[in-house]
Amino acid sequence: MPRLHPPKLLWLAIPICAALSCATGKSAERDAQVEELRGQLASQGEQIRSQQQRIEALEARLSSLASTSRPPPPTATPAEPPAKIEYDGPAKKLETVKLHPQPKSGRAERRPPRASPSSSASPAALPPQLPSSVELKEPDSDALAELDKPPHVDTRMNPAGLADQSFAQAVRQLNSGEYAQAEAQFLSFAARFPRNASADDAIYFAGLARAAVGDCKGALAEFDRVLRDYPATNARVESKLEKGRCLLQIGKRAEGRSVLEKMLVEEPGALENQQAKALLERSAN
Repeated sequence: MPRLHPPKLLWLAIPICAALSCATGKSAERDAQVEELRGQLASQGEQIRSQQQRIEALEARLSSLASTSRPPPPTATPAEPPAKIEYDGPAKKLETVKLHPQPKSGRAERRPPRASPSSSASPAALPPQLPSSVELKEPDSDALAELDKPPHVDTRMNPAGLADQSFAQAVRQLNSGEYAQAEAQFLSFAARFPRNASADDAIYFAGLARAAVGDCKGALAEFDRVLRDYPATNARVESKLEKGRCLLQIGKRAEGRSVLEKMLVEEPGALENQQAKALLERSAN
């Protein structure tokens, strides 16, 4: 094998170093992508746990409202104390009563036995006979089916219970993939109970349901409604994130990046900021 001269060895080492540097750069890029995915998973996990806690709190509140929906029994009025009888007349003298002497044997005098009611009373005067056997009857199938149904909340006596029941039903529809029904239920809830503590969440979830079927333009109206009508609630941060995501999906890249960058400045401690940074990095490429 012919011996390579130093200039040729130098030219051979240059592409090898370039290949190593490229491999190192790709490895660093992969590590950055892995860290980004881990941050997104952690943020989504926090959101899922937060929403699960909301659902559990609502179910607990529904069960407590169902148990207290019946009106309390009327309280018995305390009995009035007996009137004090005042007697102003002269005091009566005590009288002594003489008892009959007992026999010397110490035994009490036996009285004659009383006559039995059956022998002296007429048949009409006897008490009626009570039935000694009871006929058992199997429960009706419809009655058994009623026991499996959820407790009914009386809307006339407890409107707050009706609101919680309506919101919980919409959440179940959203989780089961019934997006059209869930959106309609959430919007109906927000219209009937605009001052309820979950009204902002209802509008935000309605936007999520609209975006889940691919209508991001319609979802933007719901997210903007949260930011306009409920700017101081917790749903504002989630609405900003989903608004920026929808704008990027429909091709409005500059507007979507502006919403996400503004969110990072206005909400510095929000958990959703990790997802916003990931969306910004992805849209920059």
